[in-house]
Amino acid sequence: AGEEWLHIGTGAYLHGVEEEIVQTVQAKILTESRAISVEAVRNFVDVFGSERHAGEQWLVTSSMTEAYLLGPNEKFLGNVDLTVVGPSQFCMVVDPWRNGKQLLGQREVRR
Repeated sequence: AGEEWLHIGTGAYLHGVEEEIVQTVQAKILTESRAISVEAVRNFVDVFGSERHAGEQWLVTSSMTEAYLLGPNEKFLGNVDLTVVGPSQFCMVVDPWRNGKQLLGQREVRR
C-alpha cells in the first residue's frame, strides 16, 4: 500500500518478497556543540512522543539523544552548530519558542 517504515535492530534483516529496501539509514551523531534540524514530511508521532505535523521543523539535540535515526516521516535539513554569545554581545531571535509554542512573527533580544 506504499507504506514505509524503519526497521531498527542489530544483525541481519531478511525482507519478505512483498517488501522492498528503499534506503539504508546511518545515524546522525549529536554533540554538545552540534544539533540537527529536522522537518516532518507528514503527520506522525516521533520517537520522543511528540506529535508532529507536516511541514513542522524542530531541533534534535544531544540532550535528547546521542545518535538519531531519521524515520520515513522525517527529512534532514542540516546540521546546526552552537552559537556562543559573549558578555558584550546580544542576539535577535526571530520566531522564538516559549512554553513549547512558537511565537511566529515576533522577535526577542537575548543577552
